Amino acid sequence: METSRSKVVKVSDTLTLGLQEDVLLEILSYLPVKSLLRFRCVSQEWYALTKSPYFISKHLVHRSRCSNPHHPCLLFLSRLAGSSENNFKPLLGFSLLRDEETTFLRLPFWNLTSQRRDGLWLVGSSNGLVCCVLLIGIKNDKNRTTEGEEDNATVFQQLIVVWNPATERFRFLPKPNNNITLDQDEEEDILRVKDNSLSCPLIGFDFVHDHDITEYKLVRVFHHDSDDPYDHGKVLTTFRAQVFVQITNSWRQAKNELGFPSCENSFASTSITLNGVLYWKVQRAGDECCVLSFNLREEVFNVIQLPIDLRNHDDWGGLQLYSWRNSPATVALDYSANDDLNAALWVMSTDQESKRSCKNVAQIQNPAWTRQFRFKYLVISEATRLLGSWKDQFLFASDKSDEVFDAAADNIVPQDLFSYDPKSETKRKILKDGERIKFCGGVNYVESLVPV
Repeated sequence: METSRSKVVKVSDTLTLGLQEDVLLEILSYLPVKSLLRFRCVSQEWYALTKSPYFISKHLVHRSRCSNPHHPCLLFLSRLAGSSENNFKPLLGFSLLRDEETTFLRLPFWNLTSQRRDGLWLVGSSNGLVCCVLLIGIKNDKNRTTEGEEDNATVFQQLIVVWNPATERFRFLPKPNNNITLDQDEEEDILRVKDNSLSCPLIGFDFVHDHDITEYKLVRVFHHDSDDPYDHGKVLTTFRAQVFVQITNSWRQAKNELGFPSCENSFASTSITLNGVLYWKVQRAGDECCVLSFNLREEVFNVIQLPIDLRNHDDWGGLQLYSWRNSPATVALDYSANDDLNAALWVMSTDQESKRSCKNVAQIQNPAWTRQFRFKYLVISEATRLLGSWKDQFLFASDKSDEVFDAAADNIVPQDLFSYDPKSETKRKILKDGERIKFCGGVNYVESLVPV
């Protein structure tokens, strides 16, 4: 993550406050972003210093260390109950959880378009940048299908946003190229929704080089069905991808593709991106399940086998993928014990995947899955949503049942936020009373000066 020391801007002696330059750099690298933004007004030299790649990288290293009291933070996509300031309409934004207190962050890009805004998806966060997908409702000009029937599908345009909450800078990414081979009529940034059912886009976002904070990549995964040429009567689902590279500021089609037979469902809403790899779960005919992945560095698909206990799990549709100590994980009901119903945390080892990956070749991988511990299912059965992990604890939200709530007023069901420590088997509320907020998915976050 370090950048060449020779690129550091030299600071004159009159601005080092009597300190050696290296000492001053070290002190500044421990300060929060808010303070550093103010210090940019001191002089042109300080402005250039805090914008240099070396300093930004050094500052990010300090903010990311586990010994830092502000690490780790968690960023939730959330809805805040309305107030008199906004005619009591709910506010869509992010809640930053730090030191067991939350700060609601408004979206600077939310009101920049005059078109109808219908939703926002949180893709992920890396090196202090947050990637989101903004859905814009557009007019549906395709009123009839090829069979002559009316097409009542709602049509949305996807706008991908990369945002730095600490510096409040953001950018809309360019639209993808229209030359990807998808065998579909719609443009690639268009979603068509029927029966009020909207599938979230399958997108991964991460920095792909450990020593370079100037290049992030995105992947957009698509799939379409066709007759399986090797198995008459069966359906073959083909997954293809487009990749966006920050340096070129453009999209291109990935060379690798994955043919997946008898795919019943692809659960994009469960996807996570860890260490440059996008993971999501799929279900085959016959209820057998597995995980698919796309490596952003090598741009290759892989099929990841689940442990035998989970391949035909009764509640596979309800299982989510999480990050546990920077590894893919899932929580599932465990029927192996004879006592009360338990839940188990399964964690996947990523060492085998990195060794077996081969550029432009999709592989079937059978990594080691470890059942790290069990805990009483009753603990999480009351949760409305299991949000993820934070400081080696589970975080989940539950609706407030003891509060009178007027749904017609602001359409926000107030929620409490709880943490559960599986080692001590203790659960505690970590937010103050009076919060009227609804939590959705959460991702690990660290503030930084990294440009968008």
